Amino acid sequence: MPQSMQHSSAGLITLFPYRFDVTAEELYRDILLVYSQADTLAEDEFKEAVERDLDENLTPDEIMVVVRQPAFECTVSAFQNSAVLATIKKRVNSAIIVAAFGSDGRETYRQVVHGATKFEPLRLERLVRRTITHILTRHDGYEEAHGNYHFQIPSGRHTERFIRYASVLVDAAELSFVALGALPLISEHINLAYVDTSGLFEFVAAISDHLRAFVQTRPSITVKNFQSYDGYKECRFRVAPTTFVFISASGSGTLSREILKQARLSPQQIIHLLYFGRSEESFTTICNLSRHPELNPEGLDESKLPQDYRAIDCELCKKGSTFVPLRGDHFELPGPQPMPIEITIQDAPRSLGPLFARLGAQKVFHVGFGKTRDRTDPSTVPHRP
Repeated sequence: MPQSMQHSSAGLITLFPYRFDVTAEELYRDILLVYSQADTLAEDEFKEAVERDLDENLTPDEIMVVVRQPAFECTVSAFQNSAVLATIKKRVNSAIIVAAFGSDGRETYRQVVHGATKFEPLRLERLVRRTITHILTRHDGYEEAHGNYHFQIPSGRHTERFIRYASVLVDAAELSFVALGALPLISEHINLAYVDTSGLFEFVAAISDHLRAFVQTRPSITVKNFQSYDGYKECRFRVAPTTFVFISASGSGTLSREILKQARLSPQQIIHLLYFGRSEESFTTICNLSRHPELNPEGLDESKLPQDYRAIDCELCKKGSTFVPLRGDHFELPGPQPMPIEITIQDAPRSLGPLFARLGAQKVFHVGFGKTRDRTDPSTVPHRP
């Protein structure tokens, strides 16, 4: 595995680099994908990203630069005329390919701007799932309980594993790539998005950025947070072809089924950002995190599948495991939780009475000592035989 798959993209603002390999028809191909979220390629940033990768790894077979379609021509021109990008072309013999995607998220144009390639084109659509999975795992986004505890998710069910969706929202360029994955699943005329957490506001804004790059006068998508399991029953979902519901992460699809019971939306209008579960139902999903030999070789193994239980019949609790409640629509771990304990006279040991009889009225025990204004004369506990 190339080392750069593990390093951070710290210092990069508009670019997201990802190094991976593909084996097809017994041909091994090493690819450096560089995704640009901007309307024009940031040349110095691109040079930094590629040089950093070359310093850590062998030269890739291909460098694939991914841009939105309106940025395609100026990006191709930059590779032909830029002195900054010429330094990269002098350093590598790799094929440098510029690929563009349209408002539907599918590849529209592709051009080799340096070198030559012997490989069949690897379509952008085939890279979305594995790339989003890489983003999640790089930020440790799949939480697993270790030791004698497990989690209670906001639905009230218990599990030992859950997806921390916020891990794919850490970096702006990475988030823009995740939003690219939503484009084939929505209408380009989308004007209203319901989300299960306020954390997806930025995700929907990234979708708006993509669509506005094609139609600059396009208004932003209106976003409403129905607050997941806490609020979906009270939410009056507006039913229209331009309305979509985004669910941050799921391992069962339960929330989407509940929404379909009360809103006359089609299943295709409820989109899971991340999904990893046992259900064989066909959910509309941007990224299925499960491992697939071609589409998602970095995916999660079946042994990592989450198992959830009803709180009243939790197998984990029966084994003595303690549940930790996850709070809010961000699935946050709570701070220390005080546990009230009531002590009655029956709890007192037999020796307690003789102890108080011996020490009572000796000014050993003080009541309210920390709160007394005159600490030189605290109240004492009188001896009452």
